[in-house]
Amino acid sequence: MSKAVKRSRTANRLILYIILFSSIITLFITSAQLYLEYRDSMNFLNKSIVNIKTGYRQGITNAVWLDDKIQLTAIIKGIKALPDIEYVEVKVNDEIYASSGQRVTTSAVSHTFTLQHEHDNKLITIGETLVEANLSGIYQHIFKRAWVLLGSNAFKTFLVALFMYFLFDRLVFRRLNQVSDFVRNHDVYNLNNRINIKTIGKHGSPDEINEIASALNEMQEHLSTSFKELLRLKTTLDFSLDGFVMFYPENYKFFYANTGAVKLFGYSIKELMNMTPTDICPDFNKIHFTRLIRQAVDDTHHALHIETTITHKQGSLIPVKLTLQYLDPENEEPRFILIARDITKDKKDEMMLLASLEDAKTASETKSKFLMSMSHELRTPLNAILGFSQLLELDAGTLTVTQNESVKDILKGGQHLLRLIEDILDLSRIESNNIILSLEMVDPVSLLDECVRSISPLATMKAIHLENKITAKVLPEISIDQTRFKQILLNLLSNAIKYNDIGGSVALVCELPENNIIRFKIIDTGYGIKESEQMNVFTPFNRLGHEAGLIEGTGIGLNITKRLVELMNGEINFESRAGEGSSFWVDFYYKKNNDPSAQERV
Repeated sequence: MSKAVKRSRTANRLILYIILFSSIITLFITSAQLYLEYRDSMNFLNKSIVNIKTGYRQGITNAVWLDDKIQLTAIIKGIKALPDIEYVEVKVNDEIYASSGQRVTTSAVSHTFTLQHEHDNKLITIGETLVEANLSGIYQHIFKRAWVLLGSNAFKTFLVALFMYFLFDRLVFRRLNQVSDFVRNHDVYNLNNRINIKTIGKHGSPDEINEIASALNEMQEHLSTSFKELLRLKTTLDFSLDGFVMFYPENYKFFYANTGAVKLFGYSIKELMNMTPTDICPDFNKIHFTRLIRQAVDDTHHALHIETTITHKQGSLIPVKLTLQYLDPENEEPRFILIARDITKDKKDEMMLLASLEDAKTASETKSKFLMSMSHELRTPLNAILGFSQLLELDAGTLTVTQNESVKDILKGGQHLLRLIEDILDLSRIESNNIILSLEMVDPVSLLDECVRSISPLATMKAIHLENKITAKVLPEISIDQTRFKQILLNLLSNAIKYNDIGGSVALVCELPENNIIRFKIIDTGYGIKESEQMNVFTPFNRLGHEAGLIEGTGIGLNITKRLVELMNGEINFESRAGEGSSFWVDFYYKKNNDPSAQERV
């Protein structure tokens, strides 16, 4: 019954709309047709009057000039006999000279033309003629045509509406009822149903209703997939090891709890549904929990993370990490979610880690003390060895060539061992925070010159071209420890020389980038550093593949240099390509008003 009523109402509306629209169009077309016929009739009538003027004017003029009323009467009666002409009169000296017919009081059109006769080569006006036509015949004709046109068009409209009704009933209404029945009987728990609407015609292509049916079937597929995913998510959530609960904003009572919450809290689902977060967490006193709730409501884009303890049903306290978030989805009721994770193991691991860190700190301090003590203990006999070796070197004339070579080896090894001890002492002091820096504002130019002069002999031995490109007499003053600053520059310069080819070059330059930075850069044309080794440049005791080479080194110089630079609030970095050389630089900050013209002098 409802389907029939629904179809009838839709059909009635359709027919009504078709009739209304067709009637408007019919009225418009009929009016246009009637207007055109009326205009044609009026044009014909006006043309007839013009023909009367051109055809009868001369005859009327001659009859009046000759005062021949018989002929004049015959002429105007002939005019009166023409279609739609009701009255003709001739006036002479503003008086009616002759007339035929009766004046028309309404629905008339009249035309007057003068009568002129040529006498002695002059045109003399002798009177005028009035012709009146009756429009009633034209109006009656238009009225009859209007009824004929309206009747025929109304009949056409009825036939079109009837045809459209049956056409839409077959093409649309019946098929829409199939869609309506499918949607009305839709069951979310049975998403395997599909709608099948046949195409119109034996080889018809799908139309909009077929596309709607296809869209509904696709929706069924998506719903089926989404429903399965929803069930899978619900199962996953229920069996999550974390406790997951949701509660109302009004009374804070739980309305959902997963299996993880049941295991963690020790209460059954039924028991939890009558509880609130304050019942399971002793730290959630009323005032504190209200403040947390307000904070969560004020910031819905972030969750609150809290470490606390909960009370198990059996009375034991369990350390947990809680995540509290307020949700206010559109078109849904607002709610709170609370996720509780047992961090008992994490707490134990944290305690073990703290204990390990404490042990490591103690071991590091012990190691530093041991290294410092051993370095001092080694330095005493080493100084004796170096002293006696230097004495033997002074008496080179009393020794054989082999003995002199041995003395040189002893001195070289002793000096290398001394440098190693000094580096280890520096590293130990830095690691134990026992290094003391004397920071002061210094113009670094003289220090740079001193470093270049100190390292020149080493460059000369390897035929390295060492160039100091810093030509300024005054640079911006920087806050540094002079001794450690020279140690940094000497270490970088010596590395640039040691890891360079014979005949290579090393340049010391100074740059002033933005942000009040002064940069000291050492550029060499040496071996360079492989890309795979560059991450280990500042790693202590890592010689970047030169362990088995002939170049002396401990692998801790760059690490000490980096730490010293950072202790003086500077930064160190480098660029390098294997086989092409390296560029190491250190950056220090200076005050902008310290030396505003320094950049021009660099």
